[in-house]
Amino acid sequence: MLSELHCLTATLKTSVTALDMDCIDGSVAKKLVATFAEIERVAAAGKTLAMARVESTGVWSTSGATSSAVWLADVTGTSIGAANDTLVIARSVESMPETNSALRNGRLSAAQATEVVRATVKDPTAEQRLLESARRDGLAGVKREAARVIASARDQQDQAAVAKRQRALRSVYFFRDDNGMECGTYRLEPTVGIVLRRRLEKDANRFFNAARRQGTRDTPNNYLADALAALFQPEATEFKGRDFKGPGIEDTQAEGTGSEVSRTVVNVEVNVVVDYEPLLRGHLLPGEKCEIPGVGPISIERARNYLLDGAFLKVLIAKGVDIRTVCHYGRTIPAELNTALRYRDPTCAIAGCERTKGLERHHVQAVAEDGQTSLFNLRRVCEHHHDLFSHHRYTLGLPDPAGKCRLIPPKPPDP
Repeated sequence: MLSELHCLTATLKTSVTALDMDCIDGSVAKKLVATFAEIERVAAAGKTLAMARVESTGVWSTSGATSSAVWLADVTGTSIGAANDTLVIARSVESMPETNSALRNGRLSAAQATEVVRATVKDPTAEQRLLESARRDGLAGVKREAARVIASARDQQDQAAVAKRQRALRSVYFFRDDNGMECGTYRLEPTVGIVLRRRLEKDANRFFNAARRQGTRDTPNNYLADALAALFQPEATEFKGRDFKGPGIEDTQAEGTGSEVSRTVVNVEVNVVVDYEPLLRGHLLPGEKCEIPGVGPISIERARNYLLDGAFLKVLIAKGVDIRTVCHYGRTIPAELNTALRYRDPTCAIAGCERTKGLERHHVQAVAEDGQTSLFNLRRVCEHHHDLFSHHRYTLGLPDPAGKCRLIPPKPPDP
């Protein structure tokens, strides 16, 4: 087998070396990309399966490496984190026949396999559902499904122990990069982190709108950085006093000090999506959902606590992709419809598109053609796909079980 693989490797190297992309048609190049991607997946599967044997026999230690992950990272030229992901698959995939088969046949990438394996270890009954999500929704979709599976398993544990573990994991880490930028990472408990996240997203959108009025355009991450800076330096915001008045800043007296301090007024909303049955039962079962869209799963206990706080909460009680009840506090019916739409379509509704920023509402049947403004007739799509519908005669296919729709190109004109 080893000699055959050496021959295949030599043939592949010869083929890649001989590639002259200037002489290749675009459609052929497209097929080449798909072929090389399949080769890459199969090669990653072979590497993973062989690594299981390398680790079990301990032969990696003969090279002087401190661990199997360090040896694998050195051989593959990747990070130790990526090597550890490979080891996660290698240690478990033999006990997962369907995942093993999909990996060997090149239907599953290494990144997808990592998500499938880490969730299946928590709930073996979820393997088929995870594989289907990987096939249908790609990496982003299987990541979401894996998070739900893990959350379901965690939700049946002692909630006090979970909260204590999350509390112990809180951290902030600062460092400076090669450009002299001050950088950092953080890990916060969900009740704290989601408020910070929503606050920054809300203020970043205000920076974006103000910049657009002035004819400038930056990236979404640029505006999030502006929003973070404005929390601590409101007087330095570029738009304060003109188009942008600052993100809810007010000066107040610090209690007991008599000195002036700047304090931000938190005014954010948090969406929670939860299936009806576990909300009553008190814990999740496999396949059930309790999550903050765009953030990830939370426990039923935490959702119940949020339910009591109507000041900044929207709760959607759902089953699958069908909205059962939309609970709004002090909101109008159009706002309820918008919340349901944002829940159902957290990403662009087109299959294969995972865009989450700048999504636009699209009427499947145009209003001019008596189309209703209803959940059934509305989809959230990215700017690119909305342009295809509006100006290039593309249409939407029926949604699949995951709520994604196929993009149907216009029929070519009659000759």
